[in-house]
Amino acid sequence: MPFLQIFLHKNKIPTKDCQEFYKNVNSLIKQIQKDLPKLKDTPKWFYSEFNLPCFVCQLENYLFNSQEEVFATLSKEYPILKKFESKIIIKNNNNQTNHTIYNKNTDTIEINIAEKNTRHYTLVLIHELGHVISLINNLKKGKDLIFEKGKYGSEKNAIKIQLNFLKETSEDLYKAFLGEILITIWKTIFEIKINENPKQDISKLYAETFKLCFPKAKQKTNPLYILEEDFITSPFRKLPHTIAFYKILKDTYSQ
Repeated sequence: MPFLQIFLHKNKIPTKDCQEFYKNVNSLIKQIQKDLPKLKDTPKWFYSEFNLPCFVCQLENYLFNSQEEVFATLSKEYPILKKFESKIIIKNNNNQTNHTIYNKNTDTIEINIAEKNTRHYTLVLIHELGHVISLINNLKKGKDLIFEKGKYGSEKNAIKIQLNFLKETSEDLYKAFLGEILITIWKTIFEIKINENPKQDISKLYAETFKLCFPKAKQKTNPLYILEEDFITSPFRKLPHTIAFYKILKDTYSQ
């Protein structure tokens, strides 16, 4: 798949890691499914074509209510955040992307978050602060993580911090977040398969790959792939995240 290879090279993802993911991801998906929260009275629309199943929003109690609570709790685990707090700027971003950058001109680290839902905002913030921790540690060593290891290496570092923090802080929240990981895996599998064979029934493929991750779904076709702007404007944007999730969780389940 030459098109996929472009993004593997761009993000510095080893081809063997992608091949391993594609070959063994079904096994990981089944392991994740066993650890998802056991929901009571699941709404009929939960697995419908018109909804993304969110276990995070189904939690009765949620651990974090604000940006400040996330920062304070994560800082206890990673004191380097508190040390460099004055250098960290958190912005609401309206261009629908979440990202963290180091601004050399101002010597600050800027976190941009597009998420509006409070629960998802805090989850994104934990991830982006994982980037901050990794960025500071590498800058102290005189290293440029993105230059040396690419987007893939950067995401692996942030995701390790994010997953470890969630697991140690709240088992319920960690398990709920596994549903978000399944959604990311689903969309990446869909993109890979559609690039393998663009002439197939795309609505059917979108539903089938969804049911692979969420077997309780009754979908046979789903035309709402046309609303996935990333597939057109930013293809394989979540590829480095997906392979990173796979590698980290595979190691976790094998322990």
